[in-house]
Amino acid sequence: MPRVTVVLPWHLVRLSGSGGKAVAVDVPAPPGEEVTLGDVVDALARQHPVLGTALREPIPTAGPAGSSGWRLRPYIRAFAGTHDLTASGLEARLPRECLDGNEPVRLVGAIAGGSPGSEPGSRKEMAAPGE
Repeated sequence: MPRVTVVLPWHLVRLSGSGGKAVAVDVPAPPGEEVTLGDVVDALARQHPVLGTALREPIPTAGPAGSSGWRLRPYIRAFAGTHDLTASGLEARLPRECLDGNEPVRLVGAIAGGSPGSEPGSRKEMAAPGE
């Protein structure tokens, strides 16, 4: 069973009460099968249940009524070593370096805001619509 180190952003460390930004999780994986980001998030959610819905959200599927799948939440970025896994989502396969414990999986909370050409804190940026 691979032991994967996951580095969390500070707000998820506080939310989970993990006690540190690096969390080690045991990821169940049958021999010969690849481990995905979804497997790591599942293992993390078993250890810290609040992180299950903080990192992923349900998506409706074409299956029977009430069934759903999961996807990575929009403002969460995922990196395995130097590989950006975000575009592949929870189906992204982890590189061997992460499974060997040589590289962590990093989950990053993306920051959004502002607009092209505006300066942070400018009156234009803070004004209400129509002002």
